[in-house]
Amino acid sequence: MYVRTKLPTAAAIAVAGAAALALAGCTADQQGGAAKPSAPSRSSTAAAGAFTRDTVEQEVREAVRRAGIDPGRGQTTTTRDGRKHPTMVDWAVAVDTGEADRSLPAIGAELERLGWRRQPRDGGLLGYEKSDWHLVATVMGKEKLAELHDGDSMLSLVVMHHSPD
Repeated sequence: MYVRTKLPTAAAIAVAGAAALALAGCTADQQGGAAKPSAPSRSSTAAAGAFTRDTVEQEVREAVRRAGIDPGRGQTTTTRDGRKHPTMVDWAVAVDTGEADRSLPAIGAELERLGWRRQPRDGGLLGYEKSDWHLVATVMGKEKLAELHDGDSMLSLVVMHHSPD
């Protein structure tokens, strides 16, 4: 069954899930019950054009790196059995709150430099889109994620592919 939801709601759910898994030191493949992602259909890859999931991941990592954070410090939760989720990229890292707060605007500036268009978002979320891909970036502190150490925050970027209906 397919449930349609507004992007900010879906992104908030994805960010919270990715953050919880990252804090637990897990990847999605370690969580029982999740279905294996299927290979992208020919129509979904054609709709994305030359802007592929791998291109999106490269640009996320580039924006994070140029903002002063080593992308290798973070982790992704979108792999299962060694395969990348075909329509989602996420990346999260727990860092010092000051570093996270400084990095978020820098990541946004790098995304814009890479051709991402800023989209208005509420609640301290940064939103961008490029092609049929939608990105939400946020910093969540201990008030939202009790598992964090004092003075740390979770910096999270979630990107989802949405085909036009």
